[in-house]
Amino acid sequence: SPPPLKDAQNVVQYELLNAPRNQRDLIVQRRQFGLNEFWDIGTTPYNDTLYNDNGPSADVYAYDYRLVTLNECGDSVYSNINTSILLTGNKIGSLAMAFTFSPYLGWNNGVERYELYRQLEDKTGYVLYNTYPNPTKDSFGNGRDHYGQRYRIKAYELNGDRISWSNDIVMYYEPIIFVPNAFTPDANGRNEIFRPECSGGKDF
Repeated sequence: SPPPLKDAQNVVQYELLNAPRNQRDLIVQRRQFGLNEFWDIGTTPYNDTLYNDNGPSADVYAYDYRLVTLNECGDSVYSNINTSILLTGNKIGSLAMAFTFSPYLGWNNGVERYELYRQLEDKTGYVLYNTYPNPTKDSFGNGRDHYGQRYRIKAYELNGDRISWSNDIVMYYEPIIFVPNAFTPDANGRNEIFRPECSGGKDF
């Protein structure tokens, strides 16, 4: 599936197993990962399957989500808790970047793998760039590839068909131009063509 269109929005997907019996609205709750208290952020019909949360700071925090409903006795019944992925990164040089990401939590069997997707701004769609078995740190010296690069993490459920996307991060590289002052067109395969070397530039 394609990545989310809005980076500032978390989409919560759920399934109510006893939907024919329960016909009350569901309360959606959220908390910042690592904190204790959940907060009500909205309601959704019992027969719906998606809730769009437009309020989180998805580039800053991972969040826990759960749903609450009332059973026939009027007691609150809580869903399992699912935790979003937080991807963070920064430039570590004029042509390099480093990143890390937190785990997706909530699937009974855990996560099969994480995939890193990259988009070259104004040039390509998201393309699979690397795969990881667990949350990790990594770095790339790929600033010459394009001046603007956008990244997202995609998690796959182990022995299941569910997925979850992280927020995105964007790296912008300043143009770096080197113009040589000589070349050697002597057919030895080295320095045959006189041309500037440019990285991080859109046009030159």
